[in-house]
Amino acid sequence: MRFIFFLAFIACVNSSFFAQTAADPKIISGIILLNEKSAPDFKKILADLPGNWYVSTDSLNISGKTAVFSTPGATVMLAYLDYAVNPDEIHIASGISWLWKTAEAETKNHKAQLIISVLGSPAKTVELYRIFTRVAGGVMSVLPDAPGIYMNSQYLIISKGYYLEAARNMGRDGFPLYLWTYFGILQQGTKSSGYTYGLSEFGWPEMEIVESTLALQDSHALLYAAAQKAISGTEKWTTGQQVELDEGRKIKVTVSPAKYIGEGGPTIKIE
Repeated sequence: MRFIFFLAFIACVNSSFFAQTAADPKIISGIILLNEKSAPDFKKILADLPGNWYVSTDSLNISGKTAVFSTPGATVMLAYLDYAVNPDEIHIASGISWLWKTAEAETKNHKAQLIISVLGSPAKTVELYRIFTRVAGGVMSVLPDAPGIYMNSQYLIISKGYYLEAARNMGRDGFPLYLWTYFGILQQGTKSSGYTYGLSEFGWPEMEIVESTLALQDSHALLYAAAQKAISGTEKWTTGQQVELDEGRKIKVTVSPAKYIGEGGPTIKIE
């Protein structure tokens, strides 16, 4: 799917942009679900972004069902598609969603989609995600028929209300990880486990907690704190390393094959 978005960028974006960005640019994409088959008013959406969401819309080009603009550090494309997202994908994402437990029921009647794609330097991935979050928040705030957003690379499905609140509270330098990364939690008898799905977007292995004696909510909090610490820094963690989290707590790190993710690659185990 990312490849399709990239081809759309090439068709819509002025070639001078690619001369200034990385040879292999980072593309962040997500899908706003729409309950009506009606192309959004791009002019209305884009007029709202600078004042309410602090996203400038320079070099704006609206053409048919797409809108492309540049903002400092990124190029953004909005593309309307007059058909629903594959229901199998929505079913999977809804089935594991604990932030939006009624996601499948509330999205099953959606009829169209608005794809948001943000392109820029891989070295600025966190800032690109912030730009994406502001744009997505701005778009949904003016679309009454949008029940939520689906982040296909992370199998995240998030309600409009939760997304808007988190996006507005993000500020200039926030890390709203629940909008960017899926956090899975598992209760196994008296033991608790957890895993991330989406840290690879930021150049990190996924993280896991395996059969901890911590309470489930404590494992979740620890996993979240470790993920936030990772993407806010630059040094990659290695087996045997002790990492101090922001609140002063230290964790032990082991890099080994995944237990819960199912992709076979290495994950960072924390304890």
